[in-house]
Amino acid sequence: MLGWDPSSDPHASGYNVYYGTVSHLYTHKVSAGTGTTVTINGLVEGVTYYFAATTCDIGNQESSFSEEIPYTVPGLPVNLVVTNILITGQNIIFNAATGNSQSGCQWQFNAANLAGATNAVLVLTGVTTNQSGIYSVTVGDGTGGTTNLTVNLLVYATAAASLDRVTATGGRLAFNVSGVPGFQYVVQASTNLVTWVPVQTNNSPFDFIDTDTNRYARRFFRSVAVFQPPLIKNGPATNTSSALSSLAN
Repeated sequence: MLGWDPSSDPHASGYNVYYGTVSHLYTHKVSAGTGTTVTINGLVEGVTYYFAATTCDIGNQESSFSEEIPYTVPGLPVNLVVTNILITGQNIIFNAATGNSQSGCQWQFNAANLAGATNAVLVLTGVTTNQSGIYSVTVGDGTGGTTNLTVNLLVYATAAASLDRVTATGGRLAFNVSGVPGFQYVVQASTNLVTWVPVQTNNSPFDFIDTDTNRYARRFFRSVAVFQPPLIKNGPATNTSSALSSLAN
C-alpha cells in the first residue's frame, strides 16, 4: 500500500499514482480518487518499481510528478536480474539453463504463465511493443538447486530520436536529443543535406549546443542511433535518424 500527505492546493480533487520498472519512465497509472492511499496488485517478486504521484483538479489537470519512491518487491533471491531494450522486429533469447538436467521450468510474463514455455531457454522473435514487461522463471537443476531469472524487457517502436526544446540565444543553437534511454546517438550537421559531419556522440537523453551557429547562413542537424543492444539474434539494424533544420540569426 502506498500513502502520501494530502495536497494543500484548495483546488485539488484527486490523485493519480504512476509507476514502472525504470526510474522516471512510468508505464502504469492508477487513480486513487480523493483518498491518500492506494493498493497496487500484480507486482512481480524481486523486481524494483519506481512510484510517483500527481494531484488533479476538478478539470482533470495534473500537477507535476512528486518525488520518486523506489520499492523492491520481496521474493525469492534471484541469481540474475537484467534489463534489455529492443526495437520492434528484433529477436532475443533468454537462457536460464543450469548446465544440469532441468526440472520444474515455467516462464511467466507479468506474473502469468506463458503457454508452452517450459524449457530453460525462451526465444522471442519479431518482438512487438505489446511484449514489453517482466519475464521470470525458476528452474530446478535436479539436485535441489535452482536458477532464478528475471528480465525486464522494454520494446520500443523505433530507435529514432526526437530533437526538440530548440533555443537560439547568444549566437548559439541548442536542442535536446531524446531517443531510447541508454542508446548512443551521433548528432550530425550539414549545410546542404548531402554531406553530414558528426559533431557530438552521447547517450540519450542529452542536450546539444552548437557553438558555430553564427558561421553558417543555414545548417541542418540529424541524430543517428548507433547502439546495438546485447542478446539480439538476427535483428534489424537500429540505425535511424530524425532531422532538424535551423537558420542562424
